[in-house]
Amino acid sequence: MKTAFTLIELLVVIAITAVLLGIGWARYIDFDKRQTVKQAAQNLRNNLRLAAGRAINGEKDCAGTFDGYLLTVSSSNYTVKSKCGSNYGVVTTVTLPAGVTLSPTTTILFKALGQGVDAAKTITLSAFGNSETVTVNLSGEVQ
Repeated sequence: MKTAFTLIELLVVIAITAVLLGIGWARYIDFDKRQTVKQAAQNLRNNLRLAAGRAINGEKDCAGTFDGYLLTVSSSNYTVKSKCGSNYGVVTTVTLPAGVTLSPTTTILFKALGQGVDAAKTITLSAFGNSETVTVNLSGEVQ
């Protein structure tokens, strides 16, 4: 006698598979959105640490008396540049992934030769109902 699956059994298996795939896909999309915000925050931390390190070492790419490295934050991007009086040299400009925003709009100056920053700041990156904070304390430590 031959054994085979009935049409009902096949439809049940297909329905269960579709439900499991749907749940998995929804969780993946949520995970991807969280990771987008986390990755943007980590990139910001890395660029801040790079600016702090260059300021400590006195590295400059502008003419004049070296003040340090300046981070300028807008809602959708940020720029890190060396500051020499009224002269600037651009180190890097980063545009955030679609949907990710920064707040508040601010500036942070990493002073030359390890003198810390002009003021402690907290920057919040947010998107898709998720947020990450990046903090710079007065000594210039990035967290």
